[in-house]
Amino acid sequence: MELGQIRHFVAVMQSGSFTAAAERCAISQPGLTKSIRALERELGGPLFHREGNRLVMSELGRTMAPVLTNLDDQAAHAARVAESFQVLKTGSLRVGVANTIGGARLAPLVARFRRHHPGVDVEIHVSNAGDIGERLNRSDVDFAIMNAVQLERGQHQAELLYREPYVVAFGPGHRFDALAEVKLADLMGECYVDRLSCELRKQFQHLCADRELTLVPIARAERDDWAQELVASGLGCAVLPAFSVRHPRLSTRPLVLPEVTRDVSIVRMRGRKLSSAAIKLRDMLKKDVDLSDGGGSVAKLARVR
Repeated sequence: MELGQIRHFVAVMQSGSFTAAAERCAISQPGLTKSIRALERELGGPLFHREGNRLVMSELGRTMAPVLTNLDDQAAHAARVAESFQVLKTGSLRVGVANTIGGARLAPLVARFRRHHPGVDVEIHVSNAGDIGERLNRSDVDFAIMNAVQLERGQHQAELLYREPYVVAFGPGHRFDALAEVKLADLMGECYVDRLSCELRKQFQHLCADRELTLVPIARAERDDWAQELVASGLGCAVLPAFSVRHPRLSTRPLVLPEVTRDVSIVRMRGRKLSSAAIKLRDMLKKDVDLSDGGGSVAKLARVR
């Protein structure tokens, strides 16, 4: 039994005419007649017969009418749902975001996407890079926004959104306030808050070791908001991604000699197709997020120079 046969039966039943039903279904009358006859063979008897000039349903036709009408309605509903999904009237979108990625650049674009497509349910999952990578592997998120340095490059495809410099953040009255920029060597002897969730933490430690610089943290925080609160409360300074610093009492200076940067990318499983909603948001992010260096198509390991 095919959906076309069911649709043809419903059209004949409602119009009372093979000719009118054929016009309604945009099919030739012989084609519609052939379709009804095939359905009758499958159901085991005639669905219509003539009484003079009138076309009426047989007993089998009357018995099958509510069942076939319901199937036709369900098929039409399924088509409407699919159409709404394709034009983003409905659907869902799940985005993973590493917890070190500040929302200042991204949240306004997600909000704008939601205003343009109010029928799409948007979920933002914020967690550490390892958890976001696992969610990506399990298809729990459509794509992730993160630094791809911790992921297996063969399994994942990354598209650069922006390159983000690291800065030194400090509270009111700190001596760094008098400097235009802070050299890595300037951190020696300073009270330092260590960010445990930083994806470049080991690279940064190796960088200091290579230069025979020793940083002794007086506090460690797994979450960046806590690290910022500790620094704003007077516990020295911290090295943070520039776009993640949002605390009103914090000041920042560029970290130089060397400069440290990371690449923030859209990451997805290689070969996995994105939904229409995910493609739309991805393209919006790529188009409208400010790229500090002009962008690129392949995520690079965050570099230190």
